[in-house]
Amino acid sequence: MNRYKVTSSEKLIIITAVLPALLQGNYTPTDSDGTCQVALYIEAGRVSQIRQLCTGMNFSAPQGWQVLELPVQWILIPAFVDCHVHLALDGVTGFKGLTGPVADQIIETRLRQVVDSGIMALRDGSDRFKTGLQARYLSRKLSAETIMPAVIAPGAAIFRKGFYGANLGGEGVTNFQEVENRLLQLQKEGADQVKVVLSGLVNFSYAESTGPPHFSLGEMQAIVARSRKYGLAVMVHANSDLAVRLAVQAGVHTVEHGFFLSKETLQLMAEKGVAWVPTVVPVAAALDLYQGSSREEKAIKKIIEKQLNMIRLARELGVTIGLGTDAGAPGVDWKNGYRQEMKLFAQAGLSVPDILTIASENGARVLGLNREMGKIAAGKKPCWLCLEKNILSGVENFNEPAGIFFSFPECSTGKTTP
Repeated sequence: MNRYKVTSSEKLIIITAVLPALLQGNYTPTDSDGTCQVALYIEAGRVSQIRQLCTGMNFSAPQGWQVLELPVQWILIPAFVDCHVHLALDGVTGFKGLTGPVADQIIETRLRQVVDSGIMALRDGSDRFKTGLQARYLSRKLSAETIMPAVIAPGAAIFRKGFYGANLGGEGVTNFQEVENRLLQLQKEGADQVKVVLSGLVNFSYAESTGPPHFSLGEMQAIVARSRKYGLAVMVHANSDLAVRLAVQAGVHTVEHGFFLSKETLQLMAEKGVAWVPTVVPVAAALDLYQGSSREEKAIKKIIEKQLNMIRLARELGVTIGLGTDAGAPGVDWKNGYRQEMKLFAQAGLSVPDILTIASENGARVLGLNREMGKIAAGKKPCWLCLEKNILSGVENFNEPAGIFFSFPECSTGKTTP
């Protein structure tokens, strides 16, 4: 893979094919594959200008600028964003194998693997050892020497004591004063967002969620309101239509997983501007774990079918969808999980441009990095991938990027911006 780390001192012009949908502004497709040719001017580490080029046009660069013309079989797109991972987990044993803090060397290996997959930013889904915060520090440190993904970290999750969430947050809360103390601690630690656990896990035996929501609407509204005072967006683990609807009504930033949704709840998500990260691939991976078990296998297939139908409907209703893999969960490794989730989105009926937009622009918005990356636009940093053009005929053709252009993005709050 070709890797190009963009510095703030160079003046670079990249001539390449792009999809107009991935550019900010009005650009017209000129090639039969739906792409157009552009010249991207980069100076001071950011895009300063974008010019669409006419077919057969002889390009002349200003004096002092370096010109790089990409191969005709490549397309340039914004880098991928994984909205939900667990950097503490190994992709095999899941939380059962997490018995203590994770070594820096292991985290570094996982970060390098996601870069190889084209992921230039990710959001950790929390664990009791606060591995996301550790990974964020490590990523920023290593980015001075090599290409590392930006890491958005929520720290330890907030969950109700006695309910699901100990692996995500360590100690549960019993009253709002304990919530307040936890939020204050998260702010001191420099957390980017807040993770709240509102439901249990998906029941693979009966194709349903486990139990009622763990917090009331009033409690969730109070958590969201107080989090905002600390400048923290709220991501919520929620399965069941009731739990998701409650989270949406409370005004959370994103819903994670969100299995068993209804059309009415999706409509409410669209109205309230709440993003959804469906994480289908860990459930699909469970099919291998439960082969030969007729009840579980049947239930899992039903869960996947329902989730894919809801993804298609969410796209039609205008819900902001983020692509998240739950990487590290059993059966979801750090090299192939993203590719598998993209294929599942294609099975849901989404087009390639839709999937690429979800993987980049939507992901950057979910992580609060949309001032820096997510779209090819003047003012943003060059966080881009070079892909083989055959991905335009189907995401199943995607193996790994042919190249990366990267300038490390920064984020202080994890909040969305216009």
